[in-house]
Amino acid sequence: MRKTGEVVKCSHCKKWYLASEGCSQCKELEMTGDTKGDVVFVSDEKTAPLIKDMLSRAKDSVLIASPWMWGIEDIVQRLEHLKKEKVDIAILTRRSKEHDLAHGETVTLIHGLGCRIETDDDLHAKIVLVDDSELYIGSANLVETSMEKNKEAGIWTNDRVTVTDAKEYLAEAFDAAFRKRLQK
Repeated sequence: MRKTGEVVKCSHCKKWYLASEGCSQCKELEMTGDTKGDVVFVSDEKTAPLIKDMLSRAKDSVLIASPWMWGIEDIVQRLEHLKKEKVDIAILTRRSKEHDLAHGETVTLIHGLGCRIETDDDLHAKIVLVDDSELYIGSANLVETSMEKNKEAGIWTNDRVTVTDAKEYLAEAFDAAFRKRLQK
C-alpha cells in the first residue's frame, strides 16, 4: 500500500507523479489550455534521479542554476550526450575559489562540452528547467553530497505559469551575470 503523498515514477512515460492521483501524462482525459500542471514534492534520495530523468527527456534546452557543481559525473555525462544531440545548455553558477577546486574543474569540463556558462557569486538559487516545460526548484546544489547524503527538498512542476515565471527569472539572472562580467 502506498503512503499519502508518495511520489512514484510512471512505468510508461517515466514521469514522476503523486501515487494518490495517478499519472496525468498517461490519463486519457483531454487537457484544456487553462489546466494547471502537476506539482510534486521531491526529497532526499529522489532528487538526483528526478534531475537525471528530466535531463534524459530534454530535446531543446536545459537551463541550470546551481552555486556549486562537483562530484556529478553521471550528470556531466548526460549533459555531454545532450550537447551531441544539439540541445542548448546554459548554466549559471558561482566562480571557483581556491578552496573549491573541484567546482572549478567541473565547470571547466562542462564549459568544454560547449555549454554556456555565466557566473554570479551571489547566486543561491538551485533550479533545473528543461525544454521550457518542466522545472525543479529545491535546496540541492549539483554536488555529490546533495545528490547522495544531505537532507534536501524541492518541488518539480510542469505548470505552465510557474515554468514561464522561472524561465523569465533565469533569463534575467543570466543577463545580470553577463552585465556584471562586462563591468569587471
